[in-house]
Amino acid sequence: MNPRTNLLLYIALALISAFAFSTAGADTVETNPVASRVEVIGTTPVEGSEIDPDKIPAASYAIGSTALRPDVSSSMPDALLQRVPSVKINDVTGNPFQPDVQYRGFTASPVLGTPQGLAIYQNGVRTNEAFGDTVNWDLIPEFAIDGLEIVSNNPAFGLNALGGALAVQMKNGFTFHDFGMELYGGAFGRMGAMAEAGIERRNIGVYLGADVLHDDGWRNRSASDLRRLYADVGVKGSLGEFHLAFTGAANDFGAVGPTPIQLLERRWQSVFTTPQATHNELAFLTGTFTSQLTETTSLQGALYYRGF
Repeated sequence: MNPRTNLLLYIALALISAFAFSTAGADTVETNPVASRVEVIGTTPVEGSEIDPDKIPAASYAIGSTALRPDVSSSMPDALLQRVPSVKINDVTGNPFQPDVQYRGFTASPVLGTPQGLAIYQNGVRTNEAFGDTVNWDLIPEFAIDGLEIVSNNPAFGLNALGGALAVQMKNGFTFHDFGMELYGGAFGRMGAMAEAGIERRNIGVYLGADVLHDDGWRNRSASDLRRLYADVGVKGSLGEFHLAFTGAANDFGAVGPTPIQLLERRWQSVFTTPQATHNELAFLTGTFTSQLTETTSLQGALYYRGF
């Protein structure tokens, strides 16, 4: 990441922090470790198509934004592991921010060549990469997630969704009315900061958030740096609701390969092959529109640009 881009991200974080004078109204941390069965779920990637879960011949689970706080889970895959039955995680890349997520044996992985069996959607737009259908979990900013639903084997979610689909809905100015800032730290040199703000004025809603995170990792040469930004501008009118959202990221991972057990017996932090660094950059712009035509008919659409 060049110094100019890095500086712009830190300026954005500082601007949000300047308004983050209150965290009142924050949700209470969920005590139930298992995700709840959703009362009403979306049966297609876009929001608005809803049906009673008893009418769907498949399991479905929902997770709220409180389960994604850094003091509850370290990442979105970690939240899925804690709260959704049949979810398993494998750190195949050697980095906790780029895991394989398996749901009932079907995989969503950042590793090219892995048979992908889960479809991932963000605000109705598929985030599986065009090349290899891989999933880079680090490019979805957890702090900006309003909620997510995981639905089994629904053909409406498209190709490579035989095992299920994960539909992520992000925050916007109509659903989030607060200012907040978090500073946190932990073992292995983990340090992070996040700031977000949401405001609604008449028929316009604006949300802006950013975070930075550094983690040294528990092995040598395995540090991680995450820098992410999310913004959403929404407009409500008589014809419907329109949102223009942007997701930006520039993340670095010092992933290292497997270490022979002989080296681990001498020193647990030893590495065998290095460097195997990964650098992910994302510019993701989406425009979504929802209109309730009649009491029983609605229209949803999405247009997007994804540069990865």
